[in-house]
Amino acid sequence: MLEILDQAFVELHKFGGKPPSKLRVEDRLLLTLQYWREYRTLEHLAYEYDTVVSNIHKAIEWVENTLIQAGAFRLPGKKTLIVGEKNRKPSLLMCGTSYRTSKKKQEDWYSGKKKRHTIKTMIVIDLHTLEILFIVQAEGSVHDFTMYKDSTGSAVSSDVKVKVDSGFQGIAAFHANSEVPFKKSKNRPLTKEEKAFNRRLVRERIAIEHVNREIKVFKIMSDRYRNRRRRHGLRMNLICAIRNSEINHSKG
Repeated sequence: MLEILDQAFVELHKFGGKPPSKLRVEDRLLLTLQYWREYRTLEHLAYEYDTVVSNIHKAIEWVENTLIQAGAFRLPGKKTLIVGEKNRKPSLLMCGTSYRTSKKKQEDWYSGKKKRHTIKTMIVIDLHTLEILFIVQAEGSVHDFTMYKDSTGSAVSSDVKVKVDSGFQGIAAFHANSEVPFKKSKNRPLTKEEKAFNRRLVRERIAIEHVNREIKVFKIMSDRYRNRRRRHGLRMNLICAIRNSEINHSKG
């Protein structure tokens, strides 16, 4: 990350000119990571780095924009749903999760399930590598299955196995090669075979819940999101890419 930022800084100032602030590139990266991880206020960070709030705000946005534009910290994307790494068809885990946000435009962003205003996010990971492939975001009022149909359904190859939770009831009509838990009703209890299937699916899907936990270690994703919503997706992508980089490094 530091190499990318150093190179971008040199390119930005190679024709001379005074840097916009006295913050070094190392400081900009560190305060950005602190902001994501601890979600302190900009005033607190400005006091710690002996500068003004506007410089902290500009530094964070510069780091985020530079990293996402460089490409090294991007998610693989939807193309993996068709081909997969080295032509191997992956098994996918999909899960919808919610992140608290402000009350602006209340009707669109209010989740009746969570009883709060949220940004709904669908995370897609490869069951074998546990790599986050891509994310999809929508208003808190949007259902998980609606997000799938609008953004992902037509892109998934028929050879790709999709494992989802009960929020994706009806997915078989769009993707036959899928597994979704059986739901009991008042007049129809589950059979032993259906219960065994549900237990097996839950054991496999616990991996994506661990991924959600790893993402929410960053307090900017677990506390109420105080910023404008338009940068939430960018920050989510960067944090997921950092997490992917960590697991790939540990395997290497």
